[in-house]
Amino acid sequence: MAAEFGGRLLAAGVQLPGTTDGRVVLESVQLKWQDVPLAERFERVLGAPVLLINDVDAEAIAEAGMEESPSGYRLFIHLGGGVGAAVTLDGELAPGPRDRAGEIGHVQVVFGEAARACRCGQRGCLESAAALGAMLGEEFSDAMDASEIRALAAQADEEQLDEGARALARAVKLISALLDPIEVVIGGPATELGPRFLDRVREETEYPARGTAQVPVRYADPRASLAAGAAQAALTGALGVRWNPEQLRAASPAPAHPHPRRCGGADRRL
Repeated sequence: MAAEFGGRLLAAGVQLPGTTDGRVVLESVQLKWQDVPLAERFERVLGAPVLLINDVDAEAIAEAGMEESPSGYRLFIHLGGGVGAAVTLDGELAPGPRDRAGEIGHVQVVFGEAARACRCGQRGCLESAAALGAMLGEEFSDAMDASEIRALAAQADEEQLDEGARALARAVKLISALLDPIEVVIGGPATELGPRFLDRVREETEYPARGTAQVPVRYADPRASLAAGAAQAALTGALGVRWNPEQLRAASPAPAHPHPRRCGGADRRL
């Protein structure tokens, strides 16, 4: 980016798995990082302000940006090599005071003999059942393109997929009862699992729970670019402006999840 845009670069957004305050990677289980001052390092290379953002938060921002007038709470859940969530309210990210909102991957949802070991050292975590590696096998990698993921899904053990859908549905049902969101959106490479997995999640959340409402569950909008959320966060932070949905769609036609994490940049042409 530095070589391509040079002195025209106004800001850059970098999305990554883990918690961040925008400057420091506070903790990332996947990257095995803790308290890494990554924004400062990138700024020395780019010569422009850099904002770090959790990858799921970035996806949620991009999803909300596809609507003209988003309203209410929306729960966004990313399923890939890990599991994470983000909540938007009226289209804006709703973070927690400790930058830990949405870290649901290592919350226990499976118990007893069915609980599998998780890479975090615990058993029965949501990630140990519903991450794509758990459902599709060790061959899965976040670097896979859409066709490779679909091929893995076609030969995956249906019981493993059902177990993942069941574990995810437990988390969805509980969070939905708390937030009363307008909808639940599943994003990340999991959108390549197809309608059967989505239907299974829906079925597992449709049991009657007194006092609650059934919440629609869908896959993320495939037109939202993977870089859009990080770039939007950088634009908002640096200039206080937002793209509208038409600009988002025109700026970056979305490939089908060839890679889940990218950098987003804003140059003076914007």
